[in-house]
Amino acid sequence: MKEDEGTLAYGASDGSVGLIKVSQKLKQSDVRSFTPQFDIEESMERTPRLIYQADGNAGIVFNWVPIPGRSVGR
Repeated sequence: MKEDEGTLAYGASDGSVGLIKVSQKLKQSDVRSFTPQFDIEESMERTPRLIYQADGNAGIVFNWVPIPGRSVGR
């Protein structure tokens, strides 16, 4: 069935920055009923490589980058 995925950036206490891939898959349940039943399977995977390797100084600041034509949930 349908699968969606996204990427989440995180900052560690030492100032390094990495990524986590988040996936959700919609699967039809085995439960028999009048209407279809669905389950959501979720998975998270941290990428092995850091985007930014810190020098030991904390202080990373994240800022949203607006992309024309896309909305950001608030």
